[in-house]
Parts: sequence; structure tokens; C-alpha cells
Amino acid sequence: MLKSVPFAIAFLVSVLIGNAQSLEFGVIGGVCNYMGDLSDFKLRNDQYQPAGGMMIRFSPDRYVTLKGSFLYGTIGGADSLSNKAEHRLRNLSFKSTIYDFTVQAEWNLAGFCFGDYNKKYAFSPYAGVGISVFKFNPQAHYKGKWYELQPLKTEGQGTTLFQDRRTYALTQFAMPLSLGFKWRWTDYVNFGMELSYRVTFTDYLDDVSSTYVDPDYLRQNTSGDNPAAELSDRSGEVNNGVNVGLDADGKGLTRGKKNTPTDFFMLMTANICYRFPLPGVKCTNF
Repeated sequence: MLKSVPFAIAFLVSVLIGNAQSLEFGVIGGVCNYMGDLSDFKLRNDQYQPAGGMMIRFSPDRYVTLKGSFLYGTIGGADSLSNKAEHRLRNLSFKSTIYDFTVQAEWNLAGFCFGDYNKKYAFSPYAGVGISVFKFNPQAHYKGKWYELQPLKTEGQGTTLFQDRRTYALTQFAMPLSLGFKWRWTDYVNFGMELSYRVTFTDYLDDVSSTYVDPDYLRQNTSGDNPAAELSDRSGEVNNGVNVGLDADGKGLTRGKKNTPTDFFMLMTANICYRFPLPGVKCTNF
């Protein structure tokens, strides 16, 4: 089902094109960040990564804009950057590319329009909401090599002992919540800036969610040079070789923060768009 969503978005964008009287095409550039277990659930200034993409926009009304966009970015986090001693001892880290497809409706709070007949609608703040489909793939660096974490099942996902922990999908839905502004530079070009939070429905952007698993159990359920046990609990790397994931009875301690069931990522971007006018365009107001 999720694999068909990008095609559905592409179809929706094609419908917009077919019904538009005036279209804008633009490029996007900015930064991406993440909030989750490996960022202390806040935006850390040392974790911003570049992002970029493109968009198409159609405004059937001066107060309403429909936008489709594609964005590519990178997110990451590391316990070594935390101010909390217990997180530095946990010593986990990750990075992931993000491919984000979004369809969003924007409300132009002051009205926005092209054309000399409406000079007062040359600038407007806006608020937006929509639906996103994004693909991610958390990885960790270990002994000179990057490993994809989802196939390693570092929290025992899908194994006999942890059947309640399902293997998480790498393609997910999110709800974008956006604030921004747009400014008409000429009758064909406009500039904008946007801050957008992606409210996801997964707690595994960073591959961290539940409790530690006995490393011996992970080794029994893997083969070859699979480092699932080593990447599940990396505290020994900063604790004189002693891992802290299990209690005295061999039970897994908390690895992630259970009362925060989802991770987030954020995009802070600027865009420049070119308008392709078609015959009969008017800045209507329904």
C-alpha cells in the first residue's frame, strides 16, 4: 500500500496541473533536523544537515494555495553530544537520508496574488497542513563501516522472544505542520521561507524505542559478521568494556523513552518560484 502512495501523489499533482490557470514551479534549499531519543527530544544546533528539493504550486484563490513538493535531506543524532551522563553512557548514534513527498494546503493569511491589479497582495504569511510520505533508513558507523540498522533487529524485532515488536517499515506517513511567508518579487517570480514539522507515526527514525536485548540472544538469531549485538548496546565502548543494557537478572533495561511514542523531523527552507501564466488568469476570491 505504502509503495503506491508516491504514485497517488504524482497523480494528484497532475490533476492540479490539468486544472490550473496559473502554475508556479520552484526549487527549495535549507536544513533538516530531528527530534528523538538520540537528540534528547529537542532540536540540537549541532545536528542540522542540508536539505533541498523542488515544488509545484497552484492557487485557485488568493487565500488558498495547493502545493506538492519533493525534498531530500539527512538527519542524525549521537549520544556523545548529550548533556546527560546516562545518555553519553548509552553511546548510540545514527544517520539517515530522508526522501519526503508532501501534498499541502496553505492558507495565505493576508492574501497573495500576482498581477499589477492587486499590488496589495504581494506579501503574505501562511499556515499549512497536509500529508507526507517519507522514506528513511537509519545507519550506524562501526569499525570503519556503515551498517543499516533495521535489518539487524537491534531490539529483537520479529524474533521468537519478541514477537510483539514488529519490524518497522522504512516508508512511513507523516503530517506536515508549516508556517511561512511568500513575497512577490516580480509578476513572475516570488520568494518564500518555511518552517515545517513532520509529525511522524514511528518511534524508529533513530532505531531506538524500547528495551535492550540480551546480546547472546541476538547473536543466536544472526549469522556471519552481523553486528546486531554490538550495535544494540554500545555502552561498553565508553565504559571500560562493560555493557549496561541488562540488569542483575539479565532483563533488558530501557533503551528508548517509552512515553514519547513518535519521533519528529523538521525542515527550515527557503524557496524561489517562477510563475507560468496562462490565458485568462485572474486573482479570484471565492
